[in-house]
Amino acid sequence: MFWKELSEFLQHFFSKAGAGDMKPFTILSVAVLSFIALGHLLRMLFGWEAIINGVHIPLWASAIAVVFFGGLAYMLWRESHPRK
Repeated sequence: MFWKELSEFLQHFFSKAGAGDMKPFTILSVAVLSFIALGHLLRMLFGWEAIINGVHIPLWASAIAVVFFGGLAYMLWRESHPRK
């Protein structure tokens, strides 16, 4: 039930943003990848530390992640909107 409601919400949200014919999985993928990129961007802007299993992750790793995940989200978005 939750996933269906989430899918309908995302379809409604993205239909207003120009994603009328996107499939639910594509919409969800673009949203998740965008949120990951946004999280890394916020980490860079606010200088938040990331420590995984005692290892400090440098901020430049977030810069790479922003480009990577943001690029994937953008490419997936463009793939679902072929140019006419």
